[in-house]
Amino acid sequence: MEDISVAMHEGISEIPDPYGDTWKHPVFEKRTREWHIGRILYFIKHPNEICDIEIDNECNNGYILPQPVIVDGWHRYTAARWLFDQGKLFKIHCRYGGRLDVLEYLKGNLNKYQEDIL
Repeated sequence: MEDISVAMHEGISEIPDPYGDTWKHPVFEKRTREWHIGRILYFIKHPNEICDIEIDNECNNGYILPQPVIVDGWHRYTAARWLFDQGKLFKIHCRYGGRLDVLEYLKGNLNKYQEDIL
């Protein structure tokens, strides 16, 4: 988060180009750290576009693990966290397709989720 604050003052350019949605925007090359920070800065400056962060649960050998993972939206999520820390954003719009117990934990309705593998 500190890198993002520093980048805001150093004038790193924001990057509006999508990244990471392998269906709509395949990743053909490795991006630099500066590029990723620029992408995060874009969402900080356009918070109305922070939505539809896709979260699911990690799966292994046909089992659903109680481990949430961001499938799409790391730059949006990081921007949202930065804005939250600054007191400028209070809700993050996500799409979740995993276990209900983990969803209730992520929403703050449970202090702990089941650690059983389903």
